[in-house]
Amino acid sequence: MLNISDNIIPMNIRFKTHIATILILTAVTFSCHASSLDTYRASHQEEYDKAYSIYKTTLEYAQNNGYENAEFVLSFVFPEIMHYSAYTDKLESLFTNLCYSMSEYMRGYSIGYFQMKTIFAETVEEEIAKNDSLKAKYPRIDFGAKRKTIDDRKKRIERMHNLDTALDYLFAFVDICIPWYELQNVTNAEKLRIIATAYNAGLTKNRDITIKRTMRNTYPAGAGNPKSKWNYAQLCIDFWNEQTK
Repeated sequence: MLNISDNIIPMNIRFKTHIATILILTAVTFSCHASSLDTYRASHQEEYDKAYSIYKTTLEYAQNNGYENAEFVLSFVFPEIMHYSAYTDKLESLFTNLCYSMSEYMRGYSIGYFQMKTIFAETVEEEIAKNDSLKAKYPRIDFGAKRKTIDDRKKRIERMHNLDTALDYLFAFVDICIPWYELQNVTNAEKLRIIATAYNAGLTKNRDITIKRTMRNTYPAGAGNPKSKWNYAQLCIDFWNEQTK
């Protein structure tokens, strides 16, 4: 004779197991997306909206002026655009001008829409000077990282603020990173992850170091800060996916 309780108990166990599995998967899914653009935007909507307006204007300008793959390039600086404040930028530009004018070794702050630093611009210029094809492609920023005179340094800051030459720095940066990190045959997402991390965390030719840096949450306040609950590169990838889907 079939004992009904013998059949019900396993069903109850299976049901509970099924529910537990769903809950675990839901928790894991949420955890995987806890550092995504969605969660950041949810608590920083105004910041995101202002940045998106700058992005759209800049994207249109870049496309109209012949820059290719502009969505990709502007995606790796989108979190930086979210940092941008016109008021703060004026102050930081002033201090950067003062510091950098005093000495080539006093770097100043991150400035402009893309939060560039003078050391970044110098590094890009140095790499362009080593490569004839890059020199031909980016003549507006082919200055061999000249920095000895006040005039050299002031002109660099002007280039960082000018949209045309600021875009040149970004696109040249991509052209530099691809051979450095051997990104010719990787997916766009992986390419973006490495390049975004290199832009945010600092340029190094060591691929392994950059890959390790991709795993850190550094946004918005930098590595080691408890406010940095988001992964910079993942924000870039999420944003790029939204723009290209």
